[in-house]
Amino acid sequence: MKILSLNKFSETSRSLIVSKFILVILELIITCQCLGATHQNISAGIRAIPTADEYEEAQVYIIIFLILCILFQAAQIGLNMLAMNIHFDKVNSILCIYHFVGVWTFVCFLFDRWKHKTIMYIWVIFCIIPFLFEFLTSLNGYYYYGIHEHRQMEAKRQALLAEQQKKKKQEEEEAKKLEDENQPLNPQDGIQNAMSQ
Repeated sequence: MKILSLNKFSETSRSLIVSKFILVILELIITCQCLGATHQNISAGIRAIPTADEYEEAQVYIIIFLILCILFQAAQIGLNMLAMNIHFDKVNSILCIYHFVGVWTFVCFLFDRWKHKTIMYIWVIFCIIPFLFEFLTSLNGYYYYGIHEHRQMEAKRQALLAEQQKKKKQEEEEAKKLEDENQPLNPQDGIQNAMSQ
């Protein structure tokens, strides 16, 4: 698959893609920080003196959802790097705002001691929904712009191939004509022509 060059798009499109990329990277870094600081969210979400099973269950819960957040954010970074959604400025500006709010939410989750079960809602709102937007616009961009460009390039390649084959055929015909002109029609005529010279 061809990766689009950012040079042929407007300054707005480029700045939106770069801004969104930076915001998702920040979101990913903060999510990784949340993964290392799960204790305060777990202690805010369960009773004062939890049993070992309750604590372990809460820890598994929060770690699973944080890992899912990280995976979805990494997938968004990958889709963003393909730049197939660069044609959709409105969607990209909405996603920039969305990711800005997501960064703020993950910071609040990290420092504000939110309950550990809120990570599921954060995952749905700030990881799945933006991923779906990113995926669908990238898919749309690939099918509309990528396939359209691929078809144009393929048509140009086919035309060039046809032209080269036509040229090669003409050269072969000319070479055959020259060869036929230089050959005598009758071998006896060739011997007589050679003797007369």
